[in-house]
Amino acid sequence: MSTTVPNEEFAVALAEVSRSQPLRLLLDRIERLNVSADVKALLRDLARITVRVGEAVVSIGRKIIDFVFELVKSYPNTTFGLAIGLVVGTLVAGVPLLGPLLGPILTPLLSAFGVTLGALEDLKDGGVRRRIDDLERSVATVLANA
Repeated sequence: MSTTVPNEEFAVALAEVSRSQPLRLLLDRIERLNVSADVKALLRDLARITVRVGEAVVSIGRKIIDFVFELVKSYPNTTFGLAIGLVVGTLVAGVPLLGPLLGPILTPLLSAFGVTLGALEDLKDGGVRRRIDDLERSVATVLANA
């Protein structure tokens, strides 16, 4: 399905989607993450995803990972809330007898609660929704012309 977008809007969207950190820097940041090798491999593969748009090649995977790193940097309370929720859920799951029963239920609930509290604190500071909408609009415009 192809839709026609004014050239100026397309050029702005293409420039926004094309703007991200160099692959070498993103791969270095991925390697420094404290996650499993499987997660790192998935992130490296995502960083290498590209889309051809006319004559341009857009590194859409790099833009997505760059955006996620920016969100974590800009909204630390949300990240911290998620981490606390996961840690407490894991501790509950480790309790003998009750842990195996409560862990699968409480871990997602505590994680969601932590993310919600952290996000509320972060949303007091700025427009995360606006930033996500801008990225979504740019990616949709570029992909509509792919």
